Amino acid sequence: MNSQELEPRVLRVGVYDNPPKISLNDKGQPEGIFIDLIIDISKKENFKIQYVSGDWNDLTKKLGKGEIDVLPDMVRSNERDSLYSLNNISVLGSWSEVFVLKKKNINSFYDLKNKRIGVLKGSIEEDYMRNLEQKDFNISYDIVLFDDYKKTVDALINNDIDAMVGDQFFFFSKLCSDKIKQSGIIIRPAELHFAFPKNADRAIVELFDRNIARLKNEPNSIFYKSVFKWVDKDIKPYLPNYIKWIFVAFLVILISSILIIKLFHHRVKVKTLEYNKAKEAAENANRLKSAFLANMSHEIRTPMNGVLGFADLLKDPNITEMESKEYIEIINKSGERLLNTINDIIDISRIESKEMQVVNSSFNLNMELQDLYNFFKIQCVEKQIELELDNNVDTDYVLFTDKNKFTSIVTNLIRNAIKFTENGSVKIKCSKNNNEIVIKVIDTGIGIPIDRQKAIFERFIKADEKDVQVFEGSGLGLAIAKSYVEMLGGKIWLDSKLDFGSVFYITIPSE
Repeated sequence: MNSQELEPRVLRVGVYDNPPKISLNDKGQPEGIFIDLIIDISKKENFKIQYVSGDWNDLTKKLGKGEIDVLPDMVRSNERDSLYSLNNISVLGSWSEVFVLKKKNINSFYDLKNKRIGVLKGSIEEDYMRNLEQKDFNISYDIVLFDDYKKTVDALINNDIDAMVGDQFFFFSKLCSDKIKQSGIIIRPAELHFAFPKNADRAIVELFDRNIARLKNEPNSIFYKSVFKWVDKDIKPYLPNYIKWIFVAFLVILISSILIIKLFHHRVKVKTLEYNKAKEAAENANRLKSAFLANMSHEIRTPMNGVLGFADLLKDPNITEMESKEYIEIINKSGERLLNTINDIIDISRIESKEMQVVNSSFNLNMELQDLYNFFKIQCVEKQIELELDNNVDTDYVLFTDKNKFTSIVTNLIRNAIKFTENGSVKIKCSKNNNEIVIKVIDTGIGIPIDRQKAIFERFIKADEKDVQVFEGSGLGLAIAKSYVEMLGGKIWLDSKLDFGSVFYITIPSE
């Protein structure tokens, strides 16, 4: 559907009070992160916006009756999927948490016993607090419903309630005064979407997905500008004593981030002197910095949230052994993801500062590839895709190169192939061509469009684009692999077709 066909269409957008994501300002004008995105999409697609204000409960009813066309800021659930149509690509990642007055000593779920807790009427938090938390923790509390956050905050400050539940973005709003603090009680992670009537035109829903993918894939887009604009508040995170190691890891990431940013600034100054293009180089450095900080924020906070939330759940003496194993598995996976991010940042820092050295040694190529196959086979079985190893090199062939860097290169390529393949297979092929070892990693995944194939080897760049979900990751893996291949004297390239899969090639000198 092109823009001309949509030109006369009026888009009725529901607006309620949930700053800084969406709200009405003192002049009665809509504002917030979701409003900025709606305005950008409407300009590009020639929509005429008609705002319909109300409270959340009223607007969800209007959406169900088709009296409005779009309701921003909805969390997906089974019930909501049956009532509405939500777009596929989430706009923001978030979580719910408990907020209290600074003078209140409420730091865990058990401190909520017999307390009065304010939640937004009709919100996902109401459903969660009613149906899950009291049962899971065997405690009772009173739930007090409010039409909007302002009334909830007034009740908290006036001691009409003991605590309130809101999403993480409430902390960045003007409603969160200096009298209110984060309790450190994390309720649940969530992804925020645009919601449409159940019988909405699928072309409109897909149009929103394409535009969100476009905005997220452009580091200097209105998406990142809006997030930085509205989320402008000093954060003082709550860190329990039993997770001090997480705080240390976070400091390491911050220090590494600062080093990388300084390195980029230095490179910008060098380019300015050499080519007399100061303005263009500075703008490019700022875009890279913005993309890096936005992505690292997500990659750090998401696993940290997983560790914090489920570590707190483990304190409950009444949880079952099965629940305990499940929580520990989530904590382990979150820790592994955080560790991978730290390792990527450290590796790219050493590469940029030219501190990375090549240490060659002799090793059996077949054994190394078989070890990698065995390691990733488990992941493929869990994901229900095939993993094949086709090795045409002699079983006793010995390769003389840097073993650690070689393993890192192939590992990155296989991990990427598995991550972006939902159905079909991943194949690893190895052969010898004259004085080179040639390795191919072939997948039947989502593929990469031609205009993105060069960019994916750059620092902090992902290939996520229209009509696909946004996958997790630091965006450094292929950049590290490319640097390692070049350090070993080889080459790396790819062939890919959107929706059909990709083939990544590397060559390593064998003599």
